[in-house]
Amino acid sequence: MRRVDVAIVGAGPAGTATALFLSGSGLQVLLLDRAVFPRDKVCGEALSPGALPFLESFGLMPDLRKEGAFPYRGAVLSTPDGLRAEATYPEDRFGLALPRERLDWLLVKQASVQVEMRQGVMVEAIAPYDNGHTLSLKASGTSEALWARAVVSAEGRFARTLTEAMHATGPASRFAVVATLDGVEDLGDRLEFHLLDPTMQVVVGPQAPDRAAIAVVLDGPDASRRAPEAIKRFQDQLGRDPLLAPRIRHAQLAKPPRGMGLGRYQPRRLVGDGWLAVGDAVGFMDPLTGEGMYRAFRTAQLASETLLAAFAAGDLRASRLMPYARAVRREFTPSYRFVDTVVALSRRPRLARFALRAIARDPVLAQRMGSYQGALAPASGFYSLDTLARFAWSAFH
Repeated sequence: MRRVDVAIVGAGPAGTATALFLSGSGLQVLLLDRAVFPRDKVCGEALSPGALPFLESFGLMPDLRKEGAFPYRGAVLSTPDGLRAEATYPEDRFGLALPRERLDWLLVKQASVQVEMRQGVMVEAIAPYDNGHTLSLKASGTSEALWARAVVSAEGRFARTLTEAMHATGPASRFAVVATLDGVEDLGDRLEFHLLDPTMQVVVGPQAPDRAAIAVVLDGPDASRRAPEAIKRFQDQLGRDPLLAPRIRHAQLAKPPRGMGLGRYQPRRLVGDGWLAVGDAVGFMDPLTGEGMYRAFRTAQLASETLLAAFAAGDLRASRLMPYARAVRREFTPSYRFVDTVVALSRRPRLARFALRAIARDPVLAQRMGSYQGALAPASGFYSLDTLARFAWSAFH
């Protein structure tokens, strides 16, 4: 049986980032994925400003520019009757929009240079064995076994092999249908959030002057039931948006509509003896605005630091890895709460208008909201007394 120091299961952004952080450490790292890249995935296809320093450290910014990654500099929130507020990024910061298959391919190519990677390999089971884990692999119809001292679960939202059953922890009954359109008019350099009514919102992510990834977000107890019709009649659904309908009269589908549920979940455990989870395997975050990419890279960074310290100490027990779980929950619990609050506001038009009026009137508040959305500042700041007081003062005055 072959033996390695670290096996990373999943070569999405979190898995490849973990591999890149561990490369050069002297550990033998093996990166595995059932897919063969490049491969596509349903995604909002936006990288928040907070994610870009990680890509810079991986040496990928020149490649992103060559790929034509489109910069956006904040977000616009609008209601059908013309109420509009901008949440701007501070200090000329910006995010980037890029098709997900291109981003993943760049990360995979970079990781493959620095660590060993195997594509088209399914991990069927993982079991503790001999102070590590055995992984049951299947590739091209052939089964094999691998032993790893440590395992990183980067399997995404459907991770099951180590993290045990997921449980819902946030707003349920949300479903997104996402497609890419060419020929969209009047696109700027802002993400657009159109708050149509409590049962439907539209998110527009510019990728070029006339191309955008557009998501119809369905809300309510019947969201999943409405999703097949929204997929089938996607552009008709967009026609319900008075802010968007005149801008897509001549638009054509560049990438077909696909759906995904947006209910939030969290695994029972983030670490165990000789393993830990990263990225969406630590819990699901709304993928439509790019914050999830920051979390993918940041959890990879924290996991790598924890693993390197554990290997140096010769101790990979769960108790030694537990600081990673505490750090992840400490940093990202406010982010989940912030997303939950935004969802709750979208379900209550009067409160949403209250918030939009405040953001539109207070430039400091607008910049703070941009910082929270763009992963440039801890989302816990949203709940500070000063920020809440600014909301109240601006909305009522």
